[in-house]
Amino acid sequence: MPFSINLTDRIAECDVSIYQHNLGVGLADKDRTELLKNELSLIKTERLIYTALLNPNGNKKIYKILFAKWEELTGLSYELGRDLVGIGIITEGKYIEYCKDSLKDREKMRICCSMGYGEPL
Repeated sequence: MPFSINLTDRIAECDVSIYQHNLGVGLADKDRTELLKNELSLIKTERLIYTALLNPNGNKKIYKILFAKWEELTGLSYELGRDLVGIGIITEGKYIEYCKDSLKDREKMRICCSMGYGEPL
């Protein structure tokens, strides 16, 4: 199955997620707030990647920078999630599911950034 993506739809989905996460940060308990803030940063970075893809004349180096930032934030979310499992806020099963979903998202972001950069990242 070839990889295809509607950039404007993905940007709109990111906007909805940003709105929902902003609401969640204000309502979450202290332990979950840091994870939600990190997820919000991930979504904003994803949105930047999609927006950059709409501008084919932009600086190609931005894709390497954005992908590196996205990976850094993903690593932090793994740590934060693991900490929440340790204190019993989320179950280990939900954490493992999150990690699996995150790997799929990582591959999607890697492909998008590779398309923008013009070679594999």
